[in-house]
Amino acid sequence: MIGVDDGASAPNFPYRPRAFTRYRRLTVPLLDFHGVARGLQGRDLTGRCPGRWISLRNPEGQRWAPYGVLRGLGGYGVTIVSEGPGDGLTAVAAGYDAVFIRGASLAGSPDLLGELAAGLRGKQVIAAGDNDAAGRRFNQQLARGLAAHGVTTFALALPASGDDLTDWRARDPHAFLPALHRAVHSAWPC
Repeated sequence: MIGVDDGASAPNFPYRPRAFTRYRRLTVPLLDFHGVARGLQGRDLTGRCPGRWISLRNPEGQRWAPYGVLRGLGGYGVTIVSEGPGDGLTAVAAGYDAVFIRGASLAGSPDLLGELAAGLRGKQVIAAGDNDAAGRRFNQQLARGLAAHGVTTFALALPASGDDLTDWRARDPHAFLPALHRAVHSAWPC
């Protein structure tokens, strides 16, 4: 369901802000745990947009989902939770299931955490916030919020300061997959 939006497609869909339609974008649906699309984010493919990832405008009196579920190979029994769709796509490309949250600050939302806990129960949950202060807060808020619902969360150790999963993969694509598997296997409870 990943696609491309050239800015001209879907002219009758009023929820794409001007920043979204001005640049060609990779589009990633925000699917819930049942596979129902509940939103969309688009990543600039031109390198010219100051907002790399842009979300849809909310319909009046409603809101699009703050997270998306991506299914990997599913054989690992692990779900990696990331700060955004780019890292979610990286996790899925490595074979893991992923949940991405549209922004680090949303990880403290009680409603979101309740919905995530219901979908993540029974999985090994790995928090993969960026290796910076906001990412560490993301991991902590996620772990505390999910623990209140009986879901244990493990923290993924990213190797370099400022890293996210995608940066890590880009820096050393040949060593990334085995290194990620080792990091997931050695993740510690938050």
